Amino acid sequence: MRIKSSFSALILIGGVQFCFALPQVEDAGDSLPASSASQNSSSSGYLASTGPVPSNVVGGANTVPNVTINDELLTRLRALEEQLQALQGRVDELQHSLKQNQSEQAQQFLIFNKKLAELPRPSPAPVQTSAPVKNASATVAAPKKTADSSVILAPDAQEKATYDAAYGLVSAKAYSDAIEAFQGYLSIYPSGKYTPNAYYWLAELQANQQAYPSALKNLQIIVDNYPQSPKAPDALLKLGMISQRMGDPAKAKQWFERLIKEYPDSKSAKSAKQYMSA
Repeated sequence: MRIKSSFSALILIGGVQFCFALPQVEDAGDSLPASSASQNSSSSGYLASTGPVPSNVVGGANTVPNVTINDELLTRLRALEEQLQALQGRVDELQHSLKQNQSEQAQQFLIFNKKLAELPRPSPAPVQTSAPVKNASATVAAPKKTADSSVILAPDAQEKATYDAAYGLVSAKAYSDAIEAFQGYLSIYPSGKYTPNAYYWLAELQANQQAYPSALKNLQIIVDNYPQSPKAPDALLKLGMISQRMGDPAKAKQWFERLIKEYPDSKSAKSAKQYMSA
């Protein structure tokens, strides 16, 4: 007696079901024993209990559309990440180039102002005491402009431009160049309009480089010589903070107390109180 048997198997791999259909096999021979028949029936019943074949399985082949879609999304995401990294690199290059240009322009402007300050200034013409001219109606001719004459900024505008050039180096984070620029400004304008501010920023930069003695010296110039400056309360606060960093809490307390006494309504005084209570 010949018996035809067929199998089907469902295998779950990576969250996707795969269905395999085995070809029919013709077995020649006598009838199977009862035990074998019952086992075969049991196996067929177990396989049948797995349920119907999924709709995405056609003819025993798995089309796995979800896997294809996921691969496409991953490819697009990777492409977007690469584009974003390229754009970020370009932004970083532009920022670096901008800071470098600002630093170079500020240095050139500072050098120009130094050379301008070193130029000899024309002395006033001496007053003549000779006899009066007979023809009193004669007019004095205006001085002629020479080819060497050039336009010079007004003193206030020149001072501001020099200070702005130094501060521009701070904005560009060129701190070493900024220290030299503020020192150059102070050498040209020791009593200028922006002198207290220049001393303050110079001290800030020096403290940032842990040049504490120089920072203390420049801050003390502000509180002693420019008590009406808006930077005076901040200078007293910085004096106390730097003294603490240098391990001198007693001196720091003196600076904080002086700040609270002389500028009680300032924001720096409130900060000093917090430092003292900490």
